[in-house]
Amino acid sequence: MLRMLGIFAVLALAALPFVAKAQQQSQTPPPFRRQTSK
Repeated sequence: MLRMLGIFAVLALAALPFVAKAQQQSQTPPPFRRQTSK
């Protein structure tokens, strides 16, 4: 159980910056649309 909690905590800490980037990108238009619409 302790290992699972430790792994979950590490994953949560590692995902924090990605979540912050996702929130910042949500405010601005994503550049992926430009690539898909050729």
